[in-house]
Amino acid sequence: MLDVPIKFRLLAQFAAIALLLLQFNLFSYPIALIVAVVGFLIISFNAYNFLDGINGMLAAHTMMQLGCLLYINRFRIHFIDDRLLIIVTAATIVFAFFNFRTKAVCFAGDVGSITTAFIICSCIIKLILVSKNFLFINLLLVYHLDAITTFIFRWIQGQNVLQAHNKHFYLFLVNVLKWPHLKVAVLYAGIQLSINLFILYLFDLKGSDSNFYNIPYTVLLTGTMATLVVITRIGLEGSDLFRKAPDRTFLVANQKAPKNYKVI
Repeated sequence: MLDVPIKFRLLAQFAAIALLLLQFNLFSYPIALIVAVVGFLIISFNAYNFLDGINGMLAAHTMMQLGCLLYINRFRIHFIDDRLLIIVTAATIVFAFFNFRTKAVCFAGDVGSITTAFIICSCIIKLILVSKNFLFINLLLVYHLDAITTFIFRWIQGQNVLQAHNKHFYLFLVNVLKWPHLKVAVLYAGIQLSINLFILYLFDLKGSDSNFYNIPYTVLLTGTMATLVVITRIGLEGSDLFRKAPDRTFLVANQKAPKNYKVI
């Protein structure tokens, strides 16, 4: 009904993050690690929010993530109460009934998407703490790469990176290439599922010496996927990614567009 200033949104997010750090006793860790966790959470919250823009995206991705976390918790390493994952999965299935369709009845909105991100991120952080395996940070790699590369390309174009926009890669696939919403949603969830399966294949979660290499493998996987994403975006979107361009912010319903405004 009304827009909430970004400073109040960030204040609420930092308050929630502080409670999470307190619950997991992370304030006893080095400052550098605390800053890294806070940065991971802020990026993840907003990436989840940014990508709740087409039918089925949040529903497909969240059900896939919860399924993977439930499998890890039951069959690989126990890190959290199953009931939390089951209850949230049930809620997501109900949401998917209204959202995962050609003409969606509803979206999660800011509250739903950021709350979902908070739950998923809490589980991932707890999993990392229990398994001592940093590679699990890549369970959200697809969302992170879309959000971060979009941020970088918009900065290169000289745009206001804090303004609403339609520059995300998934929006390019839908608006420019005219891919169906559900096809893009399943594609993103499928790619992330492949990454998750590779993570499970790569590591022995029983505490073997392979965990010694988790940071190098994390950097290698992240770097490889980031390179592939950048190459793919340049190949499909072309040199426009590097050209100075005016902001293409979203218009409020019934708002009159400027004469020179062009919508994709």
